[in-house]
Amino acid sequence: MRANNLRTYKPLEHQHIPEIARALADAGAPGVTLRFVPVSAPLARGIFATCFAHVDPALDARAIDELFRARYAGEPFVRVPARRLPEVVAVKGTNYAEVAAVAGDAEGGKRVVACFAATDNLVKGGAGQAIQSMNLMLGLDERLTLEDPGGWP
Repeated sequence: MRANNLRTYKPLEHQHIPEIARALADAGAPGVTLRFVPVSAPLARGIFATCFAHVDPALDARAIDELFRARYAGEPFVRVPARRLPEVVAVKGTNYAEVAAVAGDAEGGKRVVACFAATDNLVKGGAGQAIQSMNLMLGLDERLTLEDPGGWP
């Protein structure tokens, strides 16, 4: 039952783990150990992901936030919210993704970082991705027809 329910499914053995690991390796992170626990919510549209990474303890919360902001500053469809963490309702009906990270305490020579992302799985996940790719392939501005900011807040 999905209504009024939040549940996990296929924890640590989801069928998409190999393709996620391959995409991470292709992006420059070979040998990453991935532990994937999908959670299903009663949402008509939207995906929320939480990922964890270990980083050098010298990277504090401010440095990590600055890295996220710098990395995504030029991306037209990625937002790093200033005063809140990503929310599905904020990207519903849009081609935007919201991302952010929270740094934990430094322990044992490393710092754990929780990374969060929210997207609309219908627009950003499929249709919007196709339109954005088509725009690029045709030499058009990749934002063409995709800049609706959504209805929230």
